[in-house]
Amino acid sequence: MKLIFVRNPIAPDKRDIRQLEAKATVAEHIAPILREWPDTVFSVSVNGHLLEIEEWDTLVPGDDDSVVVHPVLAKGISNFFRAIVSVALMSYVGGVFGKLGGNPFWKSVFTAVGQYVGGRIASAILPPPKQEEQQQSSTYGWSGPRPTAKPGTPVAKTYGTVRIAPVLLARYVTSDGSNQYLNLLYSGGEGPVDSIDNIFIDGNPIGNYVNVTYDTRLGTNDQTPIANFNDTITDFQLGYELNTEGDWATEQTVGTAVQGLQITVQFPYGLARVKDDGGLGTATVTVAAQYRLVGDSTWQEWTLTNGGTTSDAKNTSIWTTYRLDNVRPGQYVVRVRCAKKSGTSTRDITRVFWTMLSTILYDDFAYPNRVLVGIRALATNQLSNSDPVVTWEQTRSTVYVWNPNINEYQTERASNPYWASYDLIHQCKYLMNINTGQYEYFIDGNPAGRIDYSAFAAAAAYADQLLENGDYRFSLNIYLSENLSFWDALARFSIVGRGVIIPKGTLYSCICDRPSEPVQLFTVGNITAKSFKGEFQSTKDRATSVEVTFYNKQKDYSTDQAIYYGPNYELTAMAANPVQTTYYGITDYRHAYTEAAYLSRCNQYLIRTEHLEADIDAMACTLGDVVDVQHDIPKWGDAGGRIVSATETTVTLDKKVTLLARYSYAIKIRLYTDQIIQVSVRSYAQDTTTSTLTVTEPFPVVPKKYDVYAFGRSNIVTKPFKIVNIAKNGDQKVKITGIEYIEAVYEETIDAPVLQYSDHERSLVEVATVSTNQETYLQPDGTTVSVLHVSWPVPSGYVQGYSVWYSSDGGSTWLLWESGIRSAGTTITGVKALVTYIVKVSTLNDIGMVSPGVISEPLYITGKITPPANVAGFIYREVSGGFLLSWQANTEIDLDGYNIFQGANNATMDSSVLIAERIMGTSLFVPIAQAGLYSFHIVAFDSSGNASATPATLLASFAVPPDVTGFDVVRVGDHLDFLWQAIAGAGTTYTYEIRRGANWNVGQRIGKTTSPYYNCLFPTPGDHHFWLKAIDGYGNYSVNAVNAQVIIVDAGNRNAVITVNQVANGWIGASLNTYVRDGGLQLADGAVRGQHIVEVSLPKSFTARNTILANMVGVTYSGITWESASFTWDDMEALTPWETDGDITGITLDHQISLYKGIPPGIIESIPLDGTVSGDLGTPAREAANVTYGSGRFRRGAFIQDATQLSWDINIPSIYNVVFYVSVAEPIVDNAVYLTLAGPEGRLMAGYDRNKDVFYLEDQLGQRNETAVEYKDIDWLTFGLVQTQTTRKLYVYSFSANAARSSEEVYGPVGSFTAAFLYPKCN
Repeated sequence: MKLIFVRNPIAPDKRDIRQLEAKATVAEHIAPILREWPDTVFSVSVNGHLLEIEEWDTLVPGDDDSVVVHPVLAKGISNFFRAIVSVALMSYVGGVFGKLGGNPFWKSVFTAVGQYVGGRIASAILPPPKQEEQQQSSTYGWSGPRPTAKPGTPVAKTYGTVRIAPVLLARYVTSDGSNQYLNLLYSGGEGPVDSIDNIFIDGNPIGNYVNVTYDTRLGTNDQTPIANFNDTITDFQLGYELNTEGDWATEQTVGTAVQGLQITVQFPYGLARVKDDGGLGTATVTVAAQYRLVGDSTWQEWTLTNGGTTSDAKNTSIWTTYRLDNVRPGQYVVRVRCAKKSGTSTRDITRVFWTMLSTILYDDFAYPNRVLVGIRALATNQLSNSDPVVTWEQTRSTVYVWNPNINEYQTERASNPYWASYDLIHQCKYLMNINTGQYEYFIDGNPAGRIDYSAFAAAAAYADQLLENGDYRFSLNIYLSENLSFWDALARFSIVGRGVIIPKGTLYSCICDRPSEPVQLFTVGNITAKSFKGEFQSTKDRATSVEVTFYNKQKDYSTDQAIYYGPNYELTAMAANPVQTTYYGITDYRHAYTEAAYLSRCNQYLIRTEHLEADIDAMACTLGDVVDVQHDIPKWGDAGGRIVSATETTVTLDKKVTLLARYSYAIKIRLYTDQIIQVSVRSYAQDTTTSTLTVTEPFPVVPKKYDVYAFGRSNIVTKPFKIVNIAKNGDQKVKITGIEYIEAVYEETIDAPVLQYSDHERSLVEVATVSTNQETYLQPDGTTVSVLHVSWPVPSGYVQGYSVWYSSDGGSTWLLWESGIRSAGTTITGVKALVTYIVKVSTLNDIGMVSPGVISEPLYITGKITPPANVAGFIYREVSGGFLLSWQANTEIDLDGYNIFQGANNATMDSSVLIAERIMGTSLFVPIAQAGLYSFHIVAFDSSGNASATPATLLASFAVPPDVTGFDVVRVGDHLDFLWQAIAGAGTTYTYEIRRGANWNVGQRIGKTTSPYYNCLFPTPGDHHFWLKAIDGYGNYSVNAVNAQVIIVDAGNRNAVITVNQVANGWIGASLNTYVRDGGLQLADGAVRGQHIVEVSLPKSFTARNTILANMVGVTYSGITWESASFTWDDMEALTPWETDGDITGITLDHQISLYKGIPPGIIESIPLDGTVSGDLGTPAREAANVTYGSGRFRRGAFIQDATQLSWDINIPSIYNVVFYVSVAEPIVDNAVYLTLAGPEGRLMAGYDRNKDVFYLEDQLGQRNETAVEYKDIDWLTFGLVQTQTTRKLYVYSFSANAARSSEEVYGPVGSFTAAFLYPKCN
């Protein structure tokens, strides 16, 4: 069974849910709860059935039952409830529950209302609540309004003006051959509305789009259908590719009453034939279609327009749509195939797909009383591939309200939150009777007789008051589209008008928090003895700011915040503690800011709550009314009671009162007519005590005996309260709860005066002394913190609590740290170092009075002010290209880094340049461009910004090797000897580097040596320039390269066995990433590495010294561009090419002499695919369809295309090694399978996974090896597949990236294989 314990019935979502064994009675299951809350009355229900207490001990729930336990609030505020909220104000909800009895409907209603009222007022008098997660909706959300097509979406209602996110009603696509049109029909909820404006598509006005049209309907019940949506067309996306040799592609409709069919075929890559000159010629494709009813066996021919033939010469996507109308209603099966293509070679762009099947229903859907917008948009690059985001502004200006005073309907402002609430309850529409052609009122809600018109009219009048800027006091602009309960929706409306909708007997009524006059007087004369009780709400953790979230029309109705900072926000010592709330119906910043200020004033002023009990005559007031209260305990007024007798000018009281000569007095009386009057009392020249008073002017109505009165000083005769709860307390008694009524709450200013109603003297007990001391410590994150400890002796006399203030400007301004604390000490955090503070402690008595306070002696917060120590161990080391600076780490915990400065020889830190700021390491590399002396300085900083007193300084010298001298080159036979003068220097060893070329920068490196001599084989004839530089131990080169020249004369190839001239031969051989241009070899565009292999067959075997004489010629890039040209066309420079043929820097020439001795033993088969599909050991191809050949790495290879089918019958054991090569000639943009091995026990596939960007080896069980290797768009990949008894390995090597990766997994053998496929075949 499920036991659900609702701890707080005002927030039923806060509950405990337990799964228990259903073996005990209900009483045994709930016993732990009853023991925890012994003084609380609980209600128990099983599956929604309320149990009597007698049933608890006998009923045993079933396994599938749900038992709900929650406290009963009808008897007032229990200890349980106090534990939850501890605010008597919340008893408003309990009181309403009590009056409504046990009706579960009304209890659920007041769950929402209670949360509103409690949260509304409690948000101002309780510590600020956590902001509830904002409910996401199509219109209200952080991402802005977005349309929805979700089924079951509520029909929205509009009040005022708001940008909405509509509901997508219908969508279909049509085409006229080369263009596609998207047709969209949206609903803006219930109509009618007054206007639709500012339609946006993807955030832009609809007028910005080309070839986009729209039509609107305002939601009347006699509106006509929107164009393009006379019929209901439903699209079903497909993806069948149609081939001439393929079978039919078949699809069945979803609808069972289809009246028309439509198919769309797409040519996604265009439709054309590539001509010899690269242009596009016409291509033709013919499709055929058939259909039949489900259950029939005979196919009907679908006669397609133009015989189903489409012709074009485009390489962009095109569509063709075929429609079949007026078929017999039913469910259909449709099939389509490609009947003919004009060509299927690589030159023919003729791929065709069946992409959509649409069903058609004939009906003129007008959607009466629905706001509609229909859009027809041409698919262009302006619109995305997916459905666009469509929004618009719509306005509803008026609602219909029945005025019982004149017995007719009136139009009222729909943006008035109270008339909007009235409309939501009543739901009156003025519609055309399509039978009579006359307009009539139609009621879809509660009768007008069940609505308290006078209450709504009074609240609406307050909302309609005009402000100085001409705006209404309250305006509601809302699009009610969420799936809310009726009462939740009313709460959203009324909160905008500072009110709440409530049941009043059988009527719907409302309360508006607005300025009011007292309607009743309570004094000690009609308050039950000992029933008066007051509460002060804590001001600790009070919100210092209020943040209202709303939907700003000035920002296109996006989510915005209006933040109001309270009067003590800048002075408070505590972190900002805002109240956060959301107003869905506010779209104006001024309105949102006004509500934030109102909540802040509630938070500032509303502190006191009073409870009293009175006779049944208290029912003359109701919830929300203001009443006057006089009582002797808090000294509100000097006296109260009942009148003994009265004349027109005198009144006799039931007790004597004292009139002090220095004050003026008045008497306030509640007459027997329930009218309240206040009259001034004649003053006396000296203090007088009497029970008979003379008034300064005659009573307007002579009071009667037993009328209730209050007497006191003229401006504080009584204190007003607003009633928040009235509950019966016995047969003839009522219990009333009120929160203090302060007019300043309703004035749009925060500095309105607040009257002091109590007449108590303010001479309160004070603490004797206030002691302070400081403490500074380090936090875990390394920052230092100072705190101020405050303590005082407990004074003699009664103290309710203490308030602690502190000041950093000698008492000119005070910051409140805590209020109402009971302990004799506290700790103030967040104080600043190097600042002097004083602290003031005030006492509070039992009625909330605060003493002036006692001030401490000043205390100077020293904090942590010592700067970091000077940096030690600052040294440098010369490295390649500059200096490596290093130092010892400082030990301060608040160290924040080091600043390093660089300057010229002996420069001070002030004249040096900052090269590193607040770095935390202990070393820094500084690049140096030229030799010389450099100064460096370093200082340490702490987190407070203090720097070490003295910078650490060093002087560093940077040198480069001197230029080499005496460089000479001498030819000796086929060798060159290089000689030069060694660089002298004690303790320094230099390396020398030799290059050949036009200059040092583009020269090819010949070699390196540490001696002043170098010898190498170099028989290439020609005029050669050689360059030489020295390198020191740090990798620094000499500044200038020394040059030597030698001319080598061709001695003839007297011993040449064979001569190969690649230029003359046209560069025969295997090329990878290279091609021939103007007789030379050039690296392919986009390639990083290239290779050209020449295979040379010697006529016979030789035993001799083998030497290859190679001559490579190239020139470097000139750098000349059209943009930089500054000469005329008849100049000589104009005859030179802009960009020369190539650059031989980085090119290497290697050779290998080998003797072929046949296939090594252990090789099962070698298949070179060099013009033939047979293996070297004689294995023929099982199938070889559409095989062509292209350049491979060492020789030609098979070119695998979509239509290629190439396989062999070959026996491969379960333990094997397989190597194959793949040439990549273009970017890999799709999944690929390179090799499939198949056998009786399974298969193995090697390929590429585009989604993961990995190469893989996968068997029939889905076991995978995966490896990600860098590769280029033009590349040569080598694959190695290895299977052992226990592991499977995949190796992949990229030639262009010169990168290799592998994967090894613990997979056993698949088994032996009997066939190999070079296309994705799995059998």
